[in-house]
Amino acid sequence: MVEYYRVTGNTRIIIPEIAKNSDLHRTGIVRFVGNGKLYNSTEIKKPLVQPGDVVLFQVNEFMVATQRYVLDGKEYMQMSQDELIAKLTDPSNISVDNLEMLGDYVLIEPSLKEQDRRIILPELSSADEKSSFIKLHCVKIGSTVDLDIKIGDELIVNFAKLNPLFISTETKDGFVNKEYAYIRKEWINGVVEYENN
Repeated sequence: MVEYYRVTGNTRIIIPEIAKNSDLHRTGIVRFVGNGKLYNSTEIKKPLVQPGDVVLFQVNEFMVATQRYVLDGKEYMQMSQDELIAKLTDPSNISVDNLEMLGDYVLIEPSLKEQDRRIILPELSSADEKSSFIKLHCVKIGSTVDLDIKIGDELIVNFAKLNPLFISTETKDGFVNKEYAYIRKEWINGVVEYENN
């Protein structure tokens, strides 16, 4: 069971509205952890979190209607650990170093870089023009991701399933956003491999 929790400090996690309604993403403190028994199964699964952990998760209207509880004026959500995205190992100092991906989630860092390789698009560009591409580098991997990927790999993913996430740090000139994205393992299609020329 997770209690809603507001992270405070000069750094915050933002999930922009262009991806999802930001009101559907929450941080919370894990208050109770079950025995690990999977639904409709005798299998026991080791918990990914412990009471006191601060976690990032998504909710939708159905979950709020069926899994939300109010006890002594505090809001709680009964959740499966598969619904938890990440754990903040130090909520007072939010950074990518203090973000541990949970379960089947992978954290990706997109970058826009000019490539040495060329893509030829007839009637749109010539062979001697360079093109820019979005590269998606693996930054963090959840503990139950069983794919042949490692940190630093350039991944091929289903772009429609990427969820943008910004780690926003306050400076004297305002907030500076560092862009990331998270995705479940089933939407990762492979790793980019380049031939050596």
